[in-house]
Amino acid sequence: MEGATSGPRLVTALVVFGATAILLGAGLGRSGIWDPWEIDAADAGRTIALEGVGSIDPGSTDREIRTASRAPWLRSALIAFGFRLGGTSEWSGRAGLALAGALAVLALYLCVSRLADERMGIWAALCLATSPLFYLNASLMMGDAVGIASICAVWSLLALAIWGELGLVPRLCAWLLGFAALVPALFASGALVGVAMPLFALVLVAALRGDLRPAPAAPERLPVLVLIAIVAGSIAAVGVWMTTAAGLEALARALGEDGSPLAKPGETFSYMLMTGGVTKTGALRTFDSLIEQVAHGMFPWSVVLPLALVGLFVAGNGAEPRSAREAPLRLLAIAGLALSYGVQAYLAGRVGPRAFAATPLVAVALASWIRQLERSDAPRRFEAFVACVVGAVLLRDFLLYPDSPLRSLDLGEMKFPASYRVGRFYAPAISVFALGTWYVLSQGAGDAPRARFVELWAGLRRRVRDELAWRTAAFVLAAVWIYLGVSAIVILSGWPIAPWSMMTRLAQRAHLALFPLPLAAALAIVAYQAGWEGVRFLSSRRPMLLGALALVIACWGSWGFLPRLGQEFSARQVFDTYERLRRPGETLGEFHTGSRSAAYYSEGGVNDLSTAAAVATFLATEERRFVVFPESELAAVTSAVRAKTRQHVRILDDRSSRLLLGSNLVRSGERDTNPLRAFVLSREPSIRHRVFASFERKIDYLGYDLGRAGRDETLGAGEELTITYYFRCNQRPPGYKMFVHIDGQGARLNGDHDPVDGKYPLRYWAQGDYIVDRQTLRVPAHFRPGDYTIFLGFFEGDRRLSVVEGPADDVNRVKGGTLVVR
Repeated sequence: MEGATSGPRLVTALVVFGATAILLGAGLGRSGIWDPWEIDAADAGRTIALEGVGSIDPGSTDREIRTASRAPWLRSALIAFGFRLGGTSEWSGRAGLALAGALAVLALYLCVSRLADERMGIWAALCLATSPLFYLNASLMMGDAVGIASICAVWSLLALAIWGELGLVPRLCAWLLGFAALVPALFASGALVGVAMPLFALVLVAALRGDLRPAPAAPERLPVLVLIAIVAGSIAAVGVWMTTAAGLEALARALGEDGSPLAKPGETFSYMLMTGGVTKTGALRTFDSLIEQVAHGMFPWSVVLPLALVGLFVAGNGAEPRSAREAPLRLLAIAGLALSYGVQAYLAGRVGPRAFAATPLVAVALASWIRQLERSDAPRRFEAFVACVVGAVLLRDFLLYPDSPLRSLDLGEMKFPASYRVGRFYAPAISVFALGTWYVLSQGAGDAPRARFVELWAGLRRRVRDELAWRTAAFVLAAVWIYLGVSAIVILSGWPIAPWSMMTRLAQRAHLALFPLPLAAALAIVAYQAGWEGVRFLSSRRPMLLGALALVIACWGSWGFLPRLGQEFSARQVFDTYERLRRPGETLGEFHTGSRSAAYYSEGGVNDLSTAAAVATFLATEERRFVVFPESELAAVTSAVRAKTRQHVRILDDRSSRLLLGSNLVRSGERDTNPLRAFVLSREPSIRHRVFASFERKIDYLGYDLGRAGRDETLGAGEELTITYYFRCNQRPPGYKMFVHIDGQGARLNGDHDPVDGKYPLRYWAQGDYIVDRQTLRVPAHFRPGDYTIFLGFFEGDRRLSVVEGPADDVNRVKGGTLVVR
């Protein structure tokens, strides 16, 4: 029986490995290196690639070498190997981690298909490969795919050696390869997580199953398991002792106090080898952090994850042969998840949070639950309700905390850019998967209401078919489409042919609008037929719908969402634009980027500019120059450049919400996208309602516009109105802010704000600047009809700039205009 299935399993294994490699590898080079998180990992790999492993010294004063010493050694070595083979690029640095992830999926498939069945192995591989907790760590250089993959290999190979139906030679190979996998697990995750935890889980399952008793069928099993237990226990005892205060003191005494760079016990090689990291102050200690990481990181499978975890305990009593065969896997999932949670929760308060090492066992739990579902014909309506509730909770979490699925990565305090609406990815993905889960669980194969629905529609289709309605409809649609097509050609060509020449313009537009309808109707008929056949196909294979949805969401996330998000955190596109636009001799400067990306993307040298004035001096030349700076420094750079040249800095690339590429010149075919050009002017603009007032001769108020040009400028309560204020700066008033009070009829609308929507505060205004400040306000619904006065001024704490000329009240507020509410 085993020999009969060995060929198909080999083909399936190759398909699983290839599909995973495509899923992980297709998007590796579509976004730049995330700054600063991937930059740190890339620096560690580049240091090893250039200097060798012997250069790593935790006490070194060189930042790159010290960064490399704190990074997981095996991950850095893989990145270095990729750099040596493919050059220093984001693709070559990530390729080794993606390969490790693909091998982990392959190992999990081989283990589960041998210990259970091939379908469960495919489901386990699919659940693992399509979870962000896994593919994020396998797609980014700061990910922990190497640790997850090596621990997965330990579990898979040793589980096969212990419980697999193997011959003597394959079992011996599984033992040797399983123990060999402990070496990369040690250097990727540390001894506690990478060695002691997986070995303890295997011994615990063996003890629960009674495998520690000598058995005539497998006499070699007992001494090996006892040896594993001794090794795991020793490592766990030493590791826990090293992380305690007493252990750290003992390490400090052993290292001595001779000024050696290794005198910090929390950063020694032995400590890092045991715990997988260096001590971190203020590390997260809450017990639920790993639960939150798994719940959000296993998206979209998180919708059914609680059901799958419960299913591990109620999967059957072993009476069914297939259920009994899967028992070691279910026990290993329970023991591995519990031990991994305990060990990593303990270490999180000492070396910081890491990716959940037992992610492959979460996939095993999901695969086991799906196989139970495939073997069952009864509907599971309560589980469908639970899945929908979990989906709603996840949707709420993702919209409120959009970085939730990324918390498996060591990103610290990460914030999504305000311009990127993550709900466009999360909301439809969670909603569609939750609805698909509801359909799969609520419709059993023998469900009577569903059977009546199928019979009703089958009868309707037979009647429609027998009456030749489909052919008649197709003929009518074709005739109407030909007529409308000819009409469209005549109307668009302008030929004076009756009756089209007699048609009104409105009728012609309606005629053109009807042209696509017959084609849409025909496509709707085809879609109906395809949808019906799809429903029939999925009726007997309901769980396949979940797999298809998860695969589509994972492809969307790995090839679309992740690269798009990476563009927000990478400087690659800015440097790509510079390399594309520059000519020989045109130099680049950096101002306050805090970035080390230039070493990876810029072929020439980069000038480090420490102040906005230095940027202005750098750009104040006749030759073309470029500068990279944060979007938050646009006002400072604009103010300094205008003070030097009376010109705006030219923005040539603003696709990133973090970095901008500026220049002093714009050539033909290029577009300046500096948003401040329309608000900071050198000449007085046209003003609809002129009002003059002066604030201590420092700032002159020139008038205002109401954003209803050409329309009645009165508005009703509850409506929005845009007010544009015009100022001239004579002397910069640093520290002041602008206030707006709209008073009248016993009510007030407060409009205090920083000018130009906060993009150009008063501290940047310069002599000779004309400032256009646009503000949108909504008139409260309780405002009564009447005239309202627009008061405005400038304040710093309790002090206001005095109004020395123009209409004002006795509290230094300029009467800046009138608003009429009808």
